[in-house]
Amino acid sequence: ESFSVNQEMENYWVVWGGILSTLAFLVVYSPSVRYYTHVYLLRAGLRAIAWYKNIKDTKSTSALSRAFFEVTQKNPPKKWPSTFDVAQKRKDLENLLFQVSPVPPGCVSDTFKITRPDNTEMEVYKTTSKTTTNNNIVVVYLHGGWHISGSWTTHRSAPISISQRLNCVTYFPVFRLAPEHPLPASTKDAVTMYKWILAHHKSSHIFLAGDSAGGSLVALTLAALRDEGITMPTGGWMICALTDLSLSLPSYKSNQATDSVLTPHPKFPFAQPCLAIGKPPDYKLSASRDELKAPHLSPLHASVASFPPLLLQVSEHEMLLDDSVKFAEKTKQAGIETKLEIYPYQVHDFHLLTFLPEANIALDSGVSWIKSLVKKSH
Repeated sequence: ESFSVNQEMENYWVVWGGILSTLAFLVVYSPSVRYYTHVYLLRAGLRAIAWYKNIKDTKSTSALSRAFFEVTQKNPPKKWPSTFDVAQKRKDLENLLFQVSPVPPGCVSDTFKITRPDNTEMEVYKTTSKTTTNNNIVVVYLHGGWHISGSWTTHRSAPISISQRLNCVTYFPVFRLAPEHPLPASTKDAVTMYKWILAHHKSSHIFLAGDSAGGSLVALTLAALRDEGITMPTGGWMICALTDLSLSLPSYKSNQATDSVLTPHPKFPFAQPCLAIGKPPDYKLSASRDELKAPHLSPLHASVASFPPLLLQVSEHEMLLDDSVKFAEKTKQAGIETKLEIYPYQVHDFHLLTFLPEANIALDSGVSWIKSLVKKSH
């Protein structure tokens, strides 16, 4: 008995409806499917752009990264907001990274709290790999966001990626943010986190890592540990780090045209640094901006004596390029083992964008660097 056209169409939609419903269920409830679907869609869009613009892979840059770099080139809003709203900036960062920062599967994250010296509590996210945990490596990850924004929601892909690659534990302290808690509050929280971990792990197993302002916190924390006479961690991994809060280095201006992430507000060009020290966004800085060059604010202007080995990774085309280059020069001159990696045609904090080949290359390089130091220490 043959089916009618209506029956065939009904069966067709029943089958496809079932398939689509199953896929939708997996995307919602399966972290692995959700991650790879997110990555696939982002890469598919970039491949289409690369094909349309005839962008090819080169020895230094993938076509996907070059396509992403081009489509995210600075496109200033037609009308900038008349005020600098910190709450809105925090929300904007969450919305942006939710779209372009897929969360890798294969790890479990839990929260607990530790106590600060003033008896207040700090939340900490602990991430472990679902496979065998490497007890010889512990990574403390300090997130970026100009010292005024950022959270586990915005930056979790980095510590999860590191934990996944190393089969190790990562700790993500939810440190206090400015302007409610100006610097050095976040540095003190990072020191508290480190002391807690040091009570449970050997210093030879511990590494600090961080991006942007979190990269700055890596160096500021190392300086604070040294000054307190506390045993140093084995290494510090600084990703696209902000080492000069005064924003005085040449690349901050020369790379503005190619940096789609750190575009300054024309009315409040120093809003974030001012807020980081507890000042209003329109605070009138001195001509030399010396108040932002204090050693407890800008690692570039602090002593790096007795620092452990450092890895600095940065984009060639971002405004904070010189923050890494100059800091690497400073640490090398001080006799600190320092490795600097510069990646062309990447956006600031590209490590968070794991759908890009270079993000994974940089993460893998950082992981290899950690493994090499662990091997040396044993």
